[in-house]
Amino acid sequence: MPFSDYDGARLEDAFKRNKGKVDVKEDRLFLVDLDSMQLAPVYWKGPIYEVRRGTWFTSDGMPLSEEITQKVEAGYQKVNPGALEPQELNFAAEFAKSPKDTVRRFEKQVKEKTRNDAIDIDLELDVIDLGNGNAVVYFDDSHGAMFPSDFGMFQLNVIRSLQPQLGSLLSVVPIQRGYTKGMDSSIIDDVKSVQVPSLSEIFLNEVLRVFAKDNSKSSPELDNDSPEELLQNVLEADYEQGVEARTSKREVDHLVLCIHGIGQILGYKYESVNFTHSVNVLRNTMREVYKNEKKYHKLAYGENADEKDEDYKNNNRIQVLPISWRQEVSFHPRKPFSVMDSDVERRLPSLSEINVDGLTSLREVVGDVLLDILLYYEPRYMKQIMKAVVTEINSVYKLYMEKNPQFNGKIHVLGHSLGSAIAFDLLAYQQEIKDDSNEYQLAFDVENLFCVGSPVGVFKLLQQKNIASRADVGVDFDSTDLTAHVSSPKCKNLYNVFHPCDPVGYRMEPLVNPKFANFRAEGVPFAMEGFNTQVQSLTSIGDELTDKISQASSWFKSDATKAVSKAAPGKEDALRDVIYSLTSARGNKGSGGKSKSQNFGNEDLKQLYNLNSTGRIDYSLPMGVFSIALVSALSAHVSYFEDEETAGFVMKEILTGSQEPPMEKKVQLYK
Repeated sequence: MPFSDYDGARLEDAFKRNKGKVDVKEDRLFLVDLDSMQLAPVYWKGPIYEVRRGTWFTSDGMPLSEEITQKVEAGYQKVNPGALEPQELNFAAEFAKSPKDTVRRFEKQVKEKTRNDAIDIDLELDVIDLGNGNAVVYFDDSHGAMFPSDFGMFQLNVIRSLQPQLGSLLSVVPIQRGYTKGMDSSIIDDVKSVQVPSLSEIFLNEVLRVFAKDNSKSSPELDNDSPEELLQNVLEADYEQGVEARTSKREVDHLVLCIHGIGQILGYKYESVNFTHSVNVLRNTMREVYKNEKKYHKLAYGENADEKDEDYKNNNRIQVLPISWRQEVSFHPRKPFSVMDSDVERRLPSLSEINVDGLTSLREVVGDVLLDILLYYEPRYMKQIMKAVVTEINSVYKLYMEKNPQFNGKIHVLGHSLGSAIAFDLLAYQQEIKDDSNEYQLAFDVENLFCVGSPVGVFKLLQQKNIASRADVGVDFDSTDLTAHVSSPKCKNLYNVFHPCDPVGYRMEPLVNPKFANFRAEGVPFAMEGFNTQVQSLTSIGDELTDKISQASSWFKSDATKAVSKAAPGKEDALRDVIYSLTSARGNKGSGGKSKSQNFGNEDLKQLYNLNSTGRIDYSLPMGVFSIALVSALSAHVSYFEDEETAGFVMKEILTGSQEPPMEKKVQLYK
């Protein structure tokens, strides 16, 4: 991939001044080391790319390697093709009469390796032997071709004759001195057309593999590339290519650090792809939602900002970075323990080796998704996980501050699944006054904690702990006391965001006070207005479907309710639960369904306001028409980073900032 004109000029300037390292690409998230000529990501581990300073290029814009370039350029200087007299080719007339026959003869000789008239390269003024089995012929000041040095005179003369149309000749590589616009169009088109599987696609692929006749195979569209090739394609496709001064060094007021959780090793061959790509998708989704919805512009720049400013329309002032920790934890479901016995043989098997024969693939999928929960509550691995996250998150923060010394904004943490539990506990361990002896001490204060698809609610219930704000627990609260009956994360605002179909997501507000269990979760509005993403609610589907939903709702209110009450524990119909949630969603509109609204004063909601200035913690994502596809529950659990509503909500809350609580707030209640 070519660098943008802006980055290319900066790299060339640094190269000439012998400056070794240059931050490049979107938001300067990558670093070029000009000594080793390599490019690598700055804030996370990823593939290393070779960097070439292009002088000679193939016709599709690919720069020749440094070694070949030096030889071709040395030959160019020696030949000085601009001073050569045009050569008269003996068979020019014959070639003009029948070019197709000539090309067929050329290709036949190449395939059969026929050499009837070998070249004496030393006698050819426009040819240089490159010494690697290849030679180069120069046509003019900027064009030439590389070909095998054992070609015959006939083949060399065909190359000379065809000059502009050399792309069709076997074993011949047209080359050009200098870079011209449009040469790389095919490369850029290839990158833009890369179809990177989403997390939900990867997961569904793994689940479908369980039920396939040959469940050792995944779907072919996800298996074409090796993990390394897939990751390279992901990174090439994830970032904006046309980087300029404005997009290279954006003004940023908010840094969001994202912690992954359950299923980071989901789809074993994609484990190095999943989370980095997901965070890239979240960053890109935020950017696209921001560009297309003016309401976010005023939040980022204020009511009186200049709407003609390009940054006003394009820069949401938010940076999002991944915090990857799973690779630092020693346990892996398909790798054996490193514990050895006295005979230097491993003493323990891997998890996959203790699976029973039935449904092996299903067990592997479940293990990929749920294993991290088990690890988190085994003391040895919990300490490993917490230390890995603290080390990585502090390292990324400090590196970001070194790279961006002008940054004076707010830090936010977003945790997905188990990552939200890790983030919650990590903030609960923070003391009011920083103490370097605290092994879990963060190097920064957190403004907003976003728990997405979070099991924190059920974890705290099992631990018999309530959730409280620092204002409610008092100044004497010991955050390091693990026996306390209260868990209190040190942050300005706590958000718990979940999709209604997500089986891993649980509510938090009832743990603040059981009376809040009667409150319906606050609804997350659609990120963009109109019908450009999803239809606003099930009420807009149409009369026929509405009637069917009403009938279904009536059924659930009567016979289904009785049937469920009589069923044995654990025997409820999952499909019934899903449809019930869909039909009850209509009640949120106040149509006499399953809920009613009530106004509460801020004193009634004080415990919630102390945890979040909006007065609520639990936020439920909307279920539009096309959300029915997310009824696949575990797919819903891994889809948050790709979801426009999640991106829009997180962006809105970050840009809005903490506000004074209103005198009263309307809350939807369960009857």
